[in-house]
Amino acid sequence: WRCMTKKHKKYRAEALCNWLLEKVGKERMSEGTGVLDIAGGKGEISKLLFSHGIPCTVIDPRRCPPRNGAAAPSTGPDYILANFDNA
Repeated sequence: WRCMTKKHKKYRAEALCNWLLEKVGKERMSEGTGVLDIAGGKGEISKLLFSHGIPCTVIDPRRCPPRNGAAAPSTGPDYILANFDNA
């Protein structure tokens, strides 16, 4: 995994998104408040699911800022910055 390029990581997220759509289905993932993406990092998978109309929330202790000073998108998955350690 260390030598994985950005292209390969994007493919991996797309492959998982497609698998989820095929096996779980858009309707089921859209129930309630949608998908909860725990430790979602940059939210690549949630962004792809959101592009299919599935509501998503990413929970991660850090949110990666947009690159090159770009503004955060106004539409897309919700983010909750949270650390659930007992410390």
